[in-house]
Amino acid sequence: MKAATTACLWVLCLLCDAAHANALTVDYVRDPGGEFSIEQIANRDDWRPLVTEGMTVPSFGFSADTFWVRVRLGRELPRNGYLEIEYSALDEVVFFEQIDARFREVGRSGDTLSFADRDIPHRGHVFEITHGSDARYFFKVKTSGSVQLPVHFHTPAGFASHNSGENLLYGLYYGYMLLLTIAALVAAVHLREALFAYYFCYVICLLSTMASINGFAYQYFWPRGGLWPSISGPLFVASASVFAVLFAGAFLGPRCRTKSASVGFVLVYSMAGATLLACIGQSSSIVIKLGTLTGMIAVPAILWPTFIAFRRGVQGAKYFLVAWGIFLSAFFSTGLVLFGLAPSNFFTNNIMQISSMIDVLILSMALVERGRQLRAQKERAIADTRDILISTNQRLEAEVADRTRDLRTKNEELAQLAARDSLTSLLNHETVFERLNEELSAASRFKHDVAVLMIDIDHFKSVNDEFGHQLGDEVLVAVAQTLKNRLRQYDICGRYGGDEFIMVLGQTSREGAIKLAERLRKDIAELCIPNAPACRITASFGIAVYDHKAAPLETRILVSYSDRALYEAKGSGRNIVRVYANGDNVPHSVS
Repeated sequence: MKAATTACLWVLCLLCDAAHANALTVDYVRDPGGEFSIEQIANRDDWRPLVTEGMTVPSFGFSADTFWVRVRLGRELPRNGYLEIEYSALDEVVFFEQIDARFREVGRSGDTLSFADRDIPHRGHVFEITHGSDARYFFKVKTSGSVQLPVHFHTPAGFASHNSGENLLYGLYYGYMLLLTIAALVAAVHLREALFAYYFCYVICLLSTMASINGFAYQYFWPRGGLWPSISGPLFVASASVFAVLFAGAFLGPRCRTKSASVGFVLVYSMAGATLLACIGQSSSIVIKLGTLTGMIAVPAILWPTFIAFRRGVQGAKYFLVAWGIFLSAFFSTGLVLFGLAPSNFFTNNIMQISSMIDVLILSMALVERGRQLRAQKERAIADTRDILISTNQRLEAEVADRTRDLRTKNEELAQLAARDSLTSLLNHETVFERLNEELSAASRFKHDVAVLMIDIDHFKSVNDEFGHQLGDEVLVAVAQTLKNRLRQYDICGRYGGDEFIMVLGQTSREGAIKLAERLRKDIAELCIPNAPACRITASFGIAVYDHKAAPLETRILVSYSDRALYEAKGSGRNIVRVYANGDNVPHSVS
């Protein structure tokens, strides 16, 4: 009941303001350089009437000029009251009073100043007057944004009622928008869909834009003034445009992403980026123009793919078409006013709030529809998945046996691959040691000798340096093949590492190992590498023999003996065979 009474009083105050407007004479004059004093400006004879028709006030668009406004009150108005410029987005407002020939500065306002410095703590530019028609009043206005100068007179009682009514309506508006914002946030967290997150960010930026335009953001969130109150509104417009485009793209889906639609989206992103760069450069005039243009471009950039989606039968596109059609009209009307292409009046001053409420409401309906679609899709997906699982389970049971056999075969093949060197196909280092362990165990059990040959290609680094690593690989393969050609069925041959090879000869005596080593040495010396006929290859051999009559040897010790013999062969001129005799510290040469 109290809210309804307050709203009725606010409507009555509007009617009173309209009546008071007829008793006001408001003129303006431009001061391009801002160089005139109040005394000089008051005596100029080129003042023009500000109110052109009814309550419509012309918008001067974006102008760097200083504007002077002169107000004269009719005698029917009371002496005490308030004069207000009811457009909060002005950087600097200075209010003067003239009584007879004396001029006095009454106060200052503007969002570049601290809110605490205002004589009357109000989001608009309000100044108290006490001399009624006995004085003349002047406003000096300078701003980097759009210049709009709607001047109103309020009686003390009328101002209180007007302020209460406005606060009530704005409270309802922001409360409504906050409820939708909270609902969008809950949906985004619960559903974890980017669509709802984009919508939440869009509504937040839209709400912040309205708060900046109406002056509430300056009053409550950044009251210290400065540059930020001037550029926050356009920056929020640009941000809202980006999230609106992201929201539209996610909602309408790939069927609306035509080349022309993509160009529109990219243009919005580019304009928003330019707005941000202008903020970094602290150019408020450019920020305001770019932010406004971004918003004006974003609406048709969204409407076009929405129309395409509607034509192609995309569910929910009708909501977008209605919502953005209304918002397009509102934003374009506001943009025309801001750029001075249309006058300012009650309709243009409030259309953004009205259209944003309708826009957000219809888009919420679209999201509800999308939620229903997602739920239906989820239920269908669950049913389809259940059927697929049943049939898949039956099919898998039939395939398990085949897959198990295939897996066993593959594992065996992988084991073979893992045991061999990828270049030479010989056994690798680890596998050779495992097989040598087995061979030594068998030799100890069945009483026979085991010989270990270590082979190292002579000057292999020079081969790589002179002929390249690719040819070096060919040499390794050729040597490996030569070794394999001399193997018996139960012999073991592997790549020890780099250019070294190892052979394990079961049931082989010292003399047998020497003979085989000599044959291998000659075979390697006679090798001809096809891609490098001039490349001559030799190898050095070190031999160690496990004598079953002697004490048992560990694998690593036997290998170290053969390695020491190989070291002796390398030190004795290479391309020779050396044998390590068990129990001696010095390898024996081949006679």
